[in-house]
Amino acid sequence: MATIRVDGATLHVDLSAWERICAAHGSFAIPLATVAGASDAASPGWWSAWPVIGTHAPFWMMAGTFLYRGELVFFAFGGGHRMLAIDLVPGTSRYAHLFVRVDYPDTPHAAAARIEEARARVTEA
Repeated sequence: MATIRVDGATLHVDLSAWERICAAHGSFAIPLATVAGASDAASPGWWSAWPVIGTHAPFWMMAGTFLYRGELVFFAFGGGHRMLAIDLVPGTSRYAHLFVRVDYPDTPHAAAARIEEARARVTEA
């Protein structure tokens, strides 16, 4: 599960060691100016994405780079849970979206609200 934090104008998505191994990817440090939005989302079905690199174990875990609805996305979540969806501004990253499961006691809804508040502060400045 990922830890979500905002430090100034940077969004940090810190993956667990296990997620970094399964995803063949490190954690993310994303400028808030390149975040188009964040929301609480339902997990997509395991059949709806094609793995590019990472782990695709149906009903258990999806972690890594995937082709999903015609876009390159990053997944780090396990079976059937709500997750945080982070939408990125087109052309600012190789990914269109990041979909991650957040560390308890945090929730996808609370993490999305924090990100949206931080985006509003950065936009005002």
